[in-house]
Amino acid sequence: MKGIGYLYASKDIEAPTVYRETLKARASLLLEKTEEAILYHEADYLPQQPPDTDLILYYAALYEATGDEVYGRLADNLLTEAFALVDEQSVRTWNPGLTKGLSGLLYLADMQERKGHYVLQPRKRELIEQYCYTWARRCIANDSNSFLNGSFGILFSFLNTMHNKGRHEQIEVLLEEIDSHAVQNLSRYWIRNGAGHHKHTIDFSLAEGQPAYLLILLQALEKGISIDRNYMAITRGISYMLQVKQDVDNESAQYSFFPESVNSVTHQRTYSNRLGWNGGDLTEALLLYHAADTLSNQKYLQVADIVGTSSLMRITEEETLCTDAGFYAGASGVAQMYKTLHKLRPLPAYEKGYYFWMEKMMDLLEHELESGLYRTREKDLLNGLVGIGLTLLSFVHEKELSWSRICLL
Repeated sequence: MKGIGYLYASKDIEAPTVYRETLKARASLLLEKTEEAILYHEADYLPQQPPDTDLILYYAALYEATGDEVYGRLADNLLTEAFALVDEQSVRTWNPGLTKGLSGLLYLADMQERKGHYVLQPRKRELIEQYCYTWARRCIANDSNSFLNGSFGILFSFLNTMHNKGRHEQIEVLLEEIDSHAVQNLSRYWIRNGAGHHKHTIDFSLAEGQPAYLLILLQALEKGISIDRNYMAITRGISYMLQVKQDVDNESAQYSFFPESVNSVTHQRTYSNRLGWNGGDLTEALLLYHAADTLSNQKYLQVADIVGTSSLMRITEEETLCTDAGFYAGASGVAQMYKTLHKLRPLPAYEKGYYFWMEKMMDLLEHELESGLYRTREKDLLNGLVGIGLTLLSFVHEKELSWSRICLL
């Protein structure tokens, strides 16, 4: 470790405490700089478009972390502005997906309502839900099943917001149609996301691939929805994922257990050393820990332990392909992943990994803020400063903030 990380490895019983406090103080200063850039940067919004959902999420997280009602009202005001534009005509011109879309707005409105804040008019909710539901069914039929902007993002929103009997029936239909379009037999289960030659690509990322799909099916299973069908899909999906797992090969500098993708026709596997929120072994470890807990499966737990703890030995750019502080493929996403893994499986190694990657992220961020790397991307969750700011916010306030759930963490 570089920087102040040597303190964490020290045998001095006081050293870990000093290290944490020093790192927290540094994070607080960087959070101030990041927050200033996010909240006071002049952004150009297109007329008659909803406000940025990432900014609403950030205000909501600030309210949850600090308890300051000002932030709660700011989140509510942006939601009010967004839903004021919703009518039967305008709703058809907006993105229905989860990322910066209508189903994301539904999720955020529900999150605020659970905190005793914003209350969405039932008629507006019904209008958006029906449009998103229709669009999700069309996505499933066209094999457009990404988490960020496809059918699974809408399914996630529906599963994680308050719903009545009608919504429950919509979820059942979506799950049935997803299952009917899936490629499956006794030994494998996978869901397409793409047409043409892309329809043969089995993706293992969190944004576009199988781990996200199976995590969301696990959520449906936990809620008692389509239990038998979801159980079979999840166990077959994980079974196939474990079939394509391989041992790492340090001599050839191939450090990942799981491929980035597999061609379903040629069975050729594409590997990458990436370690991040969107892709790499941490994604599979996250899925396996959730599945081990929900399904009481000891084998999943054992594999997750091996994959997750082995990843902690990878810290260089060559071993991780991590070159910036961003959330999507950078150090803040890796740090938040280890925070989540530690919550699911409280091993000291994951806690150390969390602190190591927080320090690494702050090293990168200091240079990136000076160079203006995120200029014009301040208010972006995945590729800008919002994801970094939220990761810092959770670290500084030492809380399990609900923002991470929309990232499946």
